[in-house]
Amino acid sequence: MILLGIRRHPTEQVANDIGVDIMKAEIPSGETFTTFLESTSIAFTTAEVQWLKQLALTEQAATEALFQLWALKEAYVKALGVGIGFDMSRISFDSQTSVLSVDGKILDRWSCHSFRIHSSIAGEDVPGYLGAVCYRLGEEEPGSSGTVTQLPYTEIRRQLSIIEPSVLLEQMQSLLSYVDGQ
Repeated sequence: MILLGIRRHPTEQVANDIGVDIMKAEIPSGETFTTFLESTSIAFTTAEVQWLKQLALTEQAATEALFQLWALKEAYVKALGVGIGFDMSRISFDSQTSVLSVDGKILDRWSCHSFRIHSSIAGEDVPGYLGAVCYRLGEEEPGSSGTVTQLPYTEIRRQLSIIEPSVLLEQMQSLLSYVDGQ
């Protein structure tokens, strides 16, 4: 699944510094939650690993939390435009307060949201996908205290003009038909 997020800035045509990420909340075949967490722990802080281990009593909840956290960090890194070389353990999510910080500093002037994707491709529901979006706020927009909010996918789509591949294909086919008819 691919999502393309475009955010309109109040005073500019398109806002900069936006990152969107989606993850399928599924532990790879042949792994357990514990072994997968161990192999990916380099991306998480000690507190995050402890929180995920506590959630492991219900493996589905722990798996979803792990992938939601990963998607959140990936979205932030993508918004920065620095790629996978960024040490994701520098990004810390406080599970008690839902606050995101980097190098111990709460994100200021950023908006971060996590969401579940409810969509359909080829007529079938696509459960188990989680996503996150992070974007830098403009100077005139209300500030943020680094709090990550959980939003319904419909609200994320409305705010960010997220376009799903099936919709994009339909729009491209319509445009090509129109151009061919000219």
